Formats: sequence, C-alpha cells, structure tokens
Amino acid sequence: MKAAKLSFSVLGMLLVGVAGLNVGCGTLDRPPAVPKTNDGKVVKTVSPGDAEETQLAQKLVDAHAVYYARLVNIRDYYNRIGDRMKFGWAENELKNLRHSYTFTYDGVTATTDIASPNLSSTDELSLAEPVVTARKAYVSAMDELAKFYTERGMTFKVSLVKNMQDRYDPIRTYMYFLQAEVPPEELRGTDSIVAADSLYNQALALHKEGKIAPAITVYPKEREALVMFLQLVHEYPTSTRIGYAAYYIADIYKEYFNEDYRACLWYERAWEWEPTIAKPARFQAAVVYDLRLHHRNKAVELYKQVIQKETFNESNVDFARHRLAQLTQEPMKP
Repeated sequence: MKAAKLSFSVLGMLLVGVAGLNVGCGTLDRPPAVPKTNDGKVVKTVSPGDAEETQLAQKLVDAHAVYYARLVNIRDYYNRIGDRMKFGWAENELKNLRHSYTFTYDGVTATTDIASPNLSSTDELSLAEPVVTARKAYVSAMDELAKFYTERGMTFKVSLVKNMQDRYDPIRTYMYFLQAEVPPEELRGTDSIVAADSLYNQALALHKEGKIAPAITVYPKEREALVMFLQLVHEYPTSTRIGYAAYYIADIYKEYFNEDYRACLWYERAWEWEPTIAKPARFQAAVVYDLRLHHRNKAVELYKQVIQKETFNESNVDFARHRLAQLTQEPMKP
C-alpha cells in the first residue's frame, strides 16, 4: 500500500458518500431511519425477483460477509497488541457496517469461506489491505444493485438500497496506516496557489454555514467542507493554506463527528505545517487528550506548549495553567 494512493482512496470514499448521507439539522448526526413498508413494518427481508437480481444480491451478501470478517480480524489484532486508537477505529467501522446492513435477501446466504488469520504471526499491513479491498467491494455491490433497480424502475427496492448507502457513513471508514490517513509532518506551505486559495475559501464558507446556531448543525455542509479541506491538502501539498486546512479538518472531526484521535493528528499537522498558526491547535489537542482520551502525559506536554506558544489566547493559557496544576499536582504559576 502506497501512502499517496491510500490517501486519495480515503478522500474518494468521502467524496462518494458526502452527497448521499442525507442528515438534517440538529444536535446529533443520525443516520436515516430504517426502511419500513407502507403499513409501518420494518423491512427485514427482500425476495429477489429473477436470476440477475439474485446474482447481484449474492454479490452484496458475500461482500458484506468478507468486509465484516476483515474488520473483526483487524479489530482483534489491535486489541491483542493494545493499540487503543486503531481498535476504536475498527469498532467504529464495524458499527458503521451494522448500521448500513439492515435487511437480507430471502434464500441468499454468504458463500465465501473466510479463514481467520493467526493474529500472533500476522502483520498489520496484511490485515489492513484486505479491509480496504473488502470495503471497496461492498460499496461497489451496493452501487450495482442501486443501478439495477433504478434501470428497472423498481422504486421500492431502489429506496431500500439507497437507504443502505445513506446509512453507510464514509467518515467512519479508516485506512489504519497513519501515513495513509494523514500526510507527513515534513510538508511546508511555501506556494501561493490560486486554485488552493479558492478551494480553501469555499470550504471555510461551508464550514461556517454548517454551524448556523450553537445547537444546530447542518451535517451535510460539514461533510462537504471536510472533503474540500482534505482535497486541498492532498492536491496542493505546498499551498500556504495547508496548515489552516489541517486545523479545520481537525476541528470538524472533533466538533461534529467525535473522531478524537483523527482530530489530534490533524491538529498536530496544523502547527507542524504552520508553526506560527494563529489558531489554538495545541490547546484543542490538549483538551481532547485530557478530557476525552484521558492521555495525561500527552495533555501535560501540550498544555505546556500552549503556555509557551499560544499566548494570543489568554483564557486558553489560563486554563492550561490550571489543568497543569491539577494534572501534575504542582502549584499554579502566575
């Protein structure tokens, strides 16, 4: 797996899914409701009508089974080695898959025999690559069924598969290798690029529009803004905007999607790519490590950096001093 290729793969997944996830305004980001029949009953099974539909349904069922098994394998691997961050990622992606897969096809069962690897002798790469492959196969199988039903004018079944696609959240998918999730710290924004500036301004406008009030968020706008900021970083890695784009990527992950580890990684890139960034990147990361992830040592390290390097926000500096005193049990310094 090459880092650049994987980076664009995760961006592509987001680009595919951002328009389809129809979540309205509100304080929570909820998936669409489970499909129901006209009499209000939840759709649990669907009967294929002919051989072609059965074949496509079989493809979906097999893709789901393989994807699920691959996720279980990598989750168990991270649990064995004690990687809390990536274990949480695998758990999130498994939950995402369960949310998406809400009905089954009558008479169609998985035909793929999936052997469980020996986790004690298996490396991370050999587990992560099959997850990415299986994910793509699952998305492709949903797309093929949606196209099939649309072309045949099968409105109800179109709605079932569209609901499945909408319930599958591309934000809750992961590349598992950090170099694929996040570009390297060595990047530097040295070039003024008109296209990058335009993309940044569009993304920032959407980000602001997504938070129309303290208790109301338009999640599709935040998803679209996230995609644009990611696109900027991956397509224009030398742009002077990459540091601030990284900050807003982190902010969206943190504020709207509770992707705490991802947020911290992107906050870190923000100050690495833009050392004098006039945004509280270190402070935000410190708070996440402190109050959400309970990583005391990392929080202490970052609170110290806030006091030294983010003096533009006095209230944050005061909070950092206060939390340092509590975390290290030392007297607060003036």
